[in-house]
Amino acid sequence: MVKTLIQHLVFITLNYNIQAMNIKRSIRFVIRKEKEGRIRIVMRVSFKCMAVDFQTGIVANEGDFDIKLQRITNCNLDSSYVSQCNDKFSLMTANMIKTFQYFESQETIPTAQALREVYNSIANGTALKLENSIKSSGIPIVKVKDNSETNIKKPKAKSFWTCYDEFVRVNSKLNDWTDATSVVSYSY
Repeated sequence: MVKTLIQHLVFITLNYNIQAMNIKRSIRFVIRKEKEGRIRIVMRVSFKCMAVDFQTGIVANEGDFDIKLQRITNCNLDSSYVSQCNDKFSLMTANMIKTFQYFESQETIPTAQALREVYNSIANGTALKLENSIKSSGIPIVKVKDNSETNIKKPKAKSFWTCYDEFVRVNSKLNDWTDATSVVSYSY
């Protein structure tokens, strides 16, 4: 237990000042109906009151796609085709998460055009420097924070004992510790 307590306190001390930008988003696959009982499956990404659609290139029968599972389930075709389609859904989702991680690391909110360009470069595996390609294409990106040295205010780092006292205070409330439990006296 002491080892766990020390690991937790070190984690609090080291990660106290880390704050990352988090863009809330929704990635899901939707269907668009076509002629004669066929559907086209599209990846829809929603964030910041925008919805951007990405074509998957998959056309299936109307009953083949399960919206709740976000997968092709009962297909009259070959099972390897079904596996390939579902793998493509997983890969597209993973690439979109990488795309948002890129924008979060840059502390920017993407426009629809910037999101498409970065997603396509990640999906194609091109070794472009994304910042340079976006700047050269003239795509506007909304910068969230100004990272100039004059505007950065670093909060004071907490000492180990301050973190320890905070840990004891919080856990004593959460775990209903008595006063005798939270006060440690050392007698030699």
